[in-house]
Amino acid sequence: MMTAGALRINLLPWREARLLRRRQLFFVSIGGAVTFALLGTAGVYMLMASAVAERERHNVDLGEQISEMTKLTSEQEAQSADLRRQQAIFAQSRQLHAARIRHSRLLSALPQTLPQGLALGKLRFDPTAIQLTGSAASARHVSQWLQMLETHVDIATAELQSLRLNQKPGTDARQGYYYQVRLGLHGAEAVYTPPGSDL
Repeated sequence: MMTAGALRINLLPWREARLLRRRQLFFVSIGGAVTFALLGTAGVYMLMASAVAERERHNVDLGEQISEMTKLTSEQEAQSADLRRQQAIFAQSRQLHAARIRHSRLLSALPQTLPQGLALGKLRFDPTAIQLTGSAASARHVSQWLQMLETHVDIATAELQSLRLNQKPGTDARQGYYYQVRLGLHGAEAVYTPPGSDL
């Protein structure tokens, strides 16, 4: 029980001030936490953006390297194709040269192979064969001549393509025959295969 002389103290303003300080401290803490979270999020975003940019730069460099390699590969393939073409041309030139040598050797030897009763009229040749036409006294002469030609070193085949009687008007059919012979040359069937074409 209070006495008449006791003092009355009002504690309400002090309590209100303490409550206000607590609220301010709470809001400051909340603001700091939010600020720290935003700073952390921004830092992570910046790290991720830097990593993505670095990856994009790496991809660009890799794409440039791939382009250079593709260009180099294309150039090498073009050089290889040109080399194969040159090799094919060189091989064809060698084959033509060898065919000309065989032609010359065979043509110089043909007159010595002609037996009695057989005459050479025309000839036509290409890199693979020689076509001969002429006249013969009998089919036996042509047959013997073909057997002789097949033994020649430059002749692969001796083929009789046609044999017909000489039937000019006003002449005796027994005077002879017209023949056509094809002489295949050795090596004419060879086909050049450039290196690497069988891969």
